[in-house]
Amino acid sequence: MKNFVIVLMAVVALTSCEAKLSEDQRKALHEEMEDRKIKKISQEDIYKKALEEGRLVLESVDSGNIDSVKAACKCEISNLTSKDDLSEVELKLYEAYEFNPNGTDNIQKEGDQFLIYTKPQVANDSLAGLWMIKFPKSEIVKKI
Repeated sequence: MKNFVIVLMAVVALTSCEAKLSEDQRKALHEEMEDRKIKKISQEDIYKKALEEGRLVLESVDSGNIDSVKAACKCEISNLTSKDDLSEVELKLYEAYEFNPNGTDNIQKEGDQFLIYTKPQVANDSLAGLWMIKFPKSEIVKKI
């Protein structure tokens, strides 16, 4: 009988506790659930968003602190001015722009994890430098 009373009190105590969320908490929960829904995104959409983000980052770099921009967009930003100490991918991109310095900004894929935005800096019809912004693909997908 004593165990029955304890179990009955526990059931009453548990059922009397109602989990109530404030309107703000409820809204935040629904937004989080919406963000976590599985979405089908095409490669074209990913590349378009990466190109857009690259352009925005360069605008921000031109007008502000490069370190704060790196932290905000979770990317790596480089201004390459020579072929020295470049990775294989960076060297190929630099040489491609050296061959055609009047090319436009572009997005390249590096493996399955990263997208690289590049934009040449031209002076006297030759390559003066190359902006290179390396985005984690997952960060680009989150922004779509």
